Amino acid sequence: RYFGLARFGELYAYTWSAYAFAAAFGPYFMGRMFDRNGSYTSAMLLSLVIVLASAALFALLPRDKKAG
Repeated sequence: RYFGLARFGELYAYTWSAYAFAAAFGPYFMGRMFDRNGSYTSAMLLSLVIVLASAALFALLPRDKKAG
């Protein structure tokens, strides 16, 4: 609704590309952080910060006028 149906396919591809990137490289980076620190705590905290920042960005989107 924010970008229109004309861009839906392109945006959907970007979304799934980001998922694929995270699935491919996430375990590698988590393992590297474990090797460096000896635990997953720092990797999980970094993941938490990224998720919270993403949620905050979504919350800042303007309300959809069609939703009522």
